[in-house]
Amino acid sequence: QHEDWIELYNTNDFEVDLSGFYLTDNTAVPDKWQIPAGTVLPADSYLIIWADEDKDDGPYHASFKLSA
Repeated sequence: QHEDWIELYNTNDFEVDLSGFYLTDNTAVPDKWQIPAGTVLPADSYLIIWADEDKDDGPYHASFKLSA
């Protein structure tokens, strides 16, 4: 099984707090999935968000799937 993911990369030399930001697959619903509170992306680091609707699998599993 191959699931979609969204990869975020912090190119800065300082950490970035992503709390309160949203991801969506529908521009009509810009606040579809909120990045969990306390999510900090360290400098020069990656964060993967799974777009698989499997929110029971952990906090970084979005409530939507990407459309083909």
